[in-house]
Amino acid sequence: PQPPDFCIYFSLPDAPPLKDAFKKDWGAPVDDVEEASKAPHLSGLDLPCYRVNSFQERIRGTMRNKADREQEAAGERGDAEATAGAGKATKAMLAKRTCYVQVRLPDLDPHMPSLKQFGLEVSDECMRINFPMLPRSKTAAYSHLTVWWPHAFCSAQANADWDPKADILTVCLPTESDVPAEALDAFDPDLLDAVF
Repeated sequence: PQPPDFCIYFSLPDAPPLKDAFKKDWGAPVDDVEEASKAPHLSGLDLPCYRVNSFQERIRGTMRNKADREQEAAGERGDAEATAGAGKATKAMLAKRTCYVQVRLPDLDPHMPSLKQFGLEVSDECMRINFPMLPRSKTAAYSHLTVWWPHAFCSAQANADWDPKADILTVCLPTESDVPAEALDAFDPDLLDAVF
């Protein structure tokens, strides 16, 4: 089975959510942080962090002279700076916005309750939709879908809504946590791994 279609967008606090983001014409990607702050909705697929191509071609067994190695190292530093800059621009564009993910699920079995045909998990890092095997069926309606957030979101305030007429699942959550960053930095990951 194929994963379901989804659309992700980010809205300003005073902007009403879109009923069906699949029908919206998103236009050209917004490049400037100031321009993005005025747009009521931003497409999640057009964020600066997704436009950086840090792929480096690696060929084993080739001989390179010192100048080639230095040029490659400079290119890697430039890619790292571009990635960091895109991450900062993305974080600035998403500040104080709400993330909406709409998932279209028209192929669910109409003879079974829709909410028994999928499971939803939302964390600060991603959203995952699982589709279990249905009774008297050899396959699930869809394959699993995982959507990774561009940075840590606040999953404690996530909400989900199911529209049975349109067969659309909508998940919304704030892009920023109410917990100050200093409090999150206080956790020692090595200690947490040892304890749990």
